[in-house]
Amino acid sequence: MSIARRVRIGALLLILAAVAFGEWRSARSLQQWREPLWVGIYPIAADDSEVTARWIERLEPDTYADVQSWLGRQATALGLGLDTPFKLVAGEPIGSQPPKPPDSGTLAIAAWSLKMRAWSRARLGEQTGPRPDIALYVLYHDAERIAVLPHSLGLTKGRFGIVNAFADPAMQGSNRVVMAHELLHVVGATDKYDPATGLPRFPDGYADPEQTPRYPQKRAEIMGGRVPISASRASVPESLGLAVVGPVSATEIGWVRAP
Repeated sequence: MSIARRVRIGALLLILAAVAFGEWRSARSLQQWREPLWVGIYPIAADDSEVTARWIERLEPDTYADVQSWLGRQATALGLGLDTPFKLVAGEPIGSQPPKPPDSGTLAIAAWSLKMRAWSRARLGEQTGPRPDIALYVLYHDAERIAVLPHSLGLTKGRFGIVNAFADPAMQGSNRVVMAHELLHVVGATDKYDPATGLPRFPDGYADPEQTPRYPQKRAEIMGGRVPISASRASVPESLGLAVVGPVSATEIGWVRAP
């Protein structure tokens, strides 16, 4: 191997190490919990429906207060010592669509992640007020036009989440469940369900794994995503009142110390 090639490889490794360290430090800074993390929530019309447009026009500043309150109650129950770990603030609607994530492919996903981070920085630069610690982009869909929402996601890298939601009052409970799920992804919580079936993973994806008999469960572990009805069936909780942050998720986000 030539000296020039070794120098190039060495420089690349140093860059990658610096990026990895920066991302690790960023993730750690989100888990200090000395004061609330500010979360900016930015509505986006995912379609050209008048229903969706009217929905976004009618959103109130306290639309997401239930999510903030639920997260506070969960933190208090787990003994965090910070009764408001997140402050959710409604931002101005955004008129452009975020880059669409690819279905698969490591390189394609990496490229999308870079594009998404650049898009997020640009959109936050257009907002008035201070920059939030975390940005949640909520894409609202007309429920008459789509039966199944695209997959939502939350990424620690870039400190943002993309939440697909219905512009329908009957679906606001499940919308809030998805929002809380993705927000906790951003601060380090991992999924606790089988991606092939969507079923919560036992025991860490169950709200009450020691319940006897095991089924039906009455609540969902928020990162398990669903209420287990049987070993092969689970339902999406209709509200955050039917969800909890389990001990494994709480440890991952720094609300509970690892044993």
